[in-house]
Amino acid sequence: MGELGFVKTVRREEELVRRGDLKGAERLYRRTLLGAPRSFDALRGLGIVLQRQGRYAEAVERLSAALERRPDDTEALNELGVAQGGLDEWAAALESFSRSLAVDPEQPRTLNRRGIAHLQLGWSTLALEDFDRSLALAPGYADALNNRGNALRDIRREDEALASYDLALAANPELADASNNTATLLREMGRFDEAKAHVEHAIALRPKVSYFYLQLVAIAPVQPSDPHVAAMTKLLADPGTSDLERIDLNFALGKVFADAGEPDRAFAHLLEANAGMRGIVDYDEATTLGAIEALPGVFTPELLEAAAGIGDPSEQPVFIMGMPRSGTTLVEQILASHPQIFGAGETELFGHILGRAPTVAADPGDGTVDATGLWADSMRRLGADYLAALHERAPPDALRILDKSLPNWRIMGLIRLALPNARIIHLSRDPLDCCVSCFSRQFADLPYTYDLAELGRHYRAQTRLMDYWRSVTPEHILLQVRYEDVVADLEGQARRLVAHCGLEWDARCLDFHKTERRVQTASANQVRQPIYDSSIGIWRAYETHLGPLIEALGPLTAT
Repeated sequence: MGELGFVKTVRREEELVRRGDLKGAERLYRRTLLGAPRSFDALRGLGIVLQRQGRYAEAVERLSAALERRPDDTEALNELGVAQGGLDEWAAALESFSRSLAVDPEQPRTLNRRGIAHLQLGWSTLALEDFDRSLALAPGYADALNNRGNALRDIRREDEALASYDLALAANPELADASNNTATLLREMGRFDEAKAHVEHAIALRPKVSYFYLQLVAIAPVQPSDPHVAAMTKLLADPGTSDLERIDLNFALGKVFADAGEPDRAFAHLLEANAGMRGIVDYDEATTLGAIEALPGVFTPELLEAAAGIGDPSEQPVFIMGMPRSGTTLVEQILASHPQIFGAGETELFGHILGRAPTVAADPGDGTVDATGLWADSMRRLGADYLAALHERAPPDALRILDKSLPNWRIMGLIRLALPNARIIHLSRDPLDCCVSCFSRQFADLPYTYDLAELGRHYRAQTRLMDYWRSVTPEHILLQVRYEDVVADLEGQARRLVAHCGLEWDARCLDFHKTERRVQTASANQVRQPIYDSSIGIWRAYETHLGPLIEALGPLTAT
């Protein structure tokens, strides 16, 4: 093909992209590549078209090939970063956006995208810097203002986050995501009426966005007769509704009918929703359970005893951990009502710090620990880095800071080594109640919750591991609390919790539901109410559907 003909073809493909005919553009790009398989423009163009169709793995392949021809092409780098983000490969996406900015640092859109990558990796302060730089170059950039609100929300600057969402909506009144994000934050702050108004506005702007309905039902019960339920049902029947959207809608409708006291209809939707999620998540049960079962062999009693005291000596952190829906948010709210305790929420900071600390050395492997060597030094540094990140989210006068990151029970051995004086509180709940409650929620990062049998087996593995941690951890460090005991004896358990934190009793802990603080979990509504017992025994309404779960839990159902 002559050069002039090639240019005309590329321009035609670009015109098809502008018109939204991605399939047509794809055909032409592929035809060009048959005659010129190393054409940079065709490789880049095809990669962009594939990315915009959500075919991220193919897009990464083509864009990477284009970049072999021109490593500094900012458009290819940016589109590659978007495709990598679509594959949840955020570290790679961050690198791609950073490479583009190294070529041209004044790209507001790329700065906004890199900020999103930083957010996904848990680096909220760096994300905020990116969004601010983007806005300095492009004042009134609505997407950057919206994402800036998300970064501020992450570092618990709530009023500034709300203001940033407002600015985003002022810049683009049609930006429904900014309205939905406002609703999320207001719900977490306990401002439910305002939250409902914002999510309803988001739905009015984009009535086919499925996750807006999840937000709606999370704020307050929605009656089956509500027009929004009819809208959800219609979307569910629409052949054009994607599988991901159907998952959201089924979870939302499951909650609608559960709240309305129709358990069979609720569970039918929950089965569909969870089956859909299980079909798309990557969960290797054997590997996961094997890794959990192996932990006692890594963090042996001998290792923990020999390494006692090598980490940062701070007593400030208090880790609250357990299975999701086990009462951790309630305990956090009780303790955070104490004037000397700050609840930082589900930060997942320890895991983030661990993930970006390649200097953390492994166990020497011979059963000995050199408390003055590299391994001990890396543990101290891990603890200190965690504390520095935690302090970014807490007031300077807090004597105790709560970290309610649920997965911390898996890395408790490292927590014990890096922060040997940190208190730990583990929550447990009736296995059937806990698992049914998990099955009723969409947890993006907990793939074991989408199958009843896998959920039951995971609960058993977690129980066995916590039994081990209790056997090798001093009682003044690890406190075991049952959700049902908190419900039955609020004051007795609240006093026990405060004493475990090493603080004097404060009666405000009994009025936890009046405490004005942000709660970031699915329990944000429940902890705004006085203590109640209606969540005990919820599994009985679904008993006829729970055979696989009951079998997987085995003897735990008798406790």
